[in-house]
Amino acid sequence: MECCTRIAFIVSFLVFSVSIVRGVTDPKDLAVLNQFRKGLENAELLQWPANGDDPCGPPSWPHIYCSGNRVSQIQVRGLGLKGPLPENFNQLSMLSNIGLNRTSLVESCHLLVVGAIAGSAQLKNLTLMSCNLAGPLPEFLGNMSSLESEGMTGPIDVMATMESLTSLWLHGNHFSGKIPDNIGNLVSLQDLNLNKNDLVGLVPASLANMALAHLDLNNNRFMGPMPKFKAVNATYEANPFCLPNPGAPCAPEVMALLEFLMG
Repeated sequence: MECCTRIAFIVSFLVFSVSIVRGVTDPKDLAVLNQFRKGLENAELLQWPANGDDPCGPPSWPHIYCSGNRVSQIQVRGLGLKGPLPENFNQLSMLSNIGLNRTSLVESCHLLVVGAIAGSAQLKNLTLMSCNLAGPLPEFLGNMSSLESEGMTGPIDVMATMESLTSLWLHGNHFSGKIPDNIGNLVSLQDLNLNKNDLVGLVPASLANMALAHLDLNNNRFMGPMPKFKAVNATYEANPFCLPNPGAPCAPEVMALLEFLMG
């Protein structure tokens, strides 16, 4: 009898200890997630339990990843969510990775950049691809020492309309498409850095004729002839130009193929 009592006591102690170790999600993190869900037009896509109070689990809520009892990642890419992010989103102080790719959270992308992440000291990965972000990026992004990954996508056609630009640095992103033919309209531009993107096609003659102080086209996918640039300092390595000599024409059949592909 005494032996059974000891076993029952040990089992009860172990269950109690496990429950203490497991704990529950931090109440502040839970409040932020519930506020986020409440503001969505189509929150059912999250598939979060209606009366759940422990996103970190186990089992954890879909799209939520935790470190201990703190939310560390939210990955809702591709869900098509609609609605704003809550103003208290930056209270997820242990958040290190956010994925909002291919959502309809236009307002949330703006809010995320201008306020919600301003106090997120642990944020390492910010993904805003295809979320229609408009307007300037705030200065505090440059001061976020924890940020390791941030990338933007899409064409750069709009840059040709910003005629007062003197410097434009778009390096280290995933911008795609061609350099606009009318980039020569940027008569005040002196410094253009497009290094490490996914830009393609022929380099426009209007760009080659711009007397820039600095031009960096390295690590893209520009094709066709390598232009003779008027820029004082121009670099264009790691691009599949047809010949390594500036100004040398490509073979006629190569140009015919490129014109067909560009069309």
